[in-house]
Amino acid sequence: MEAQKISRQQEVNLSYGLSSNLKYLLKKKDLSITDLSRETGIPQPTLTQLILGQSISPRITTLIPIATFFNITIDELIG
Repeated sequence: MEAQKISRQQEVNLSYGLSSNLKYLLKKKDLSITDLSRETGIPQPTLTQLILGQSISPRITTLIPIATFFNITIDELIG
């Protein structure tokens, strides 16, 4: 089965949705990037890239711990 390709615009939308949602979740829980890194085991630079929208194609292995920590689905996380 061939992997589904997504357009550049879809990548940008994913990046923006993820960035916005992460900012919202961190603020809602009153957490810093350092706190989230400590809780999920994801390196701070990776989280920073996600929050700044600089990571266009985040790995599922990065998204799962974040979604699990916030008790949401990956679909909800990437918005």
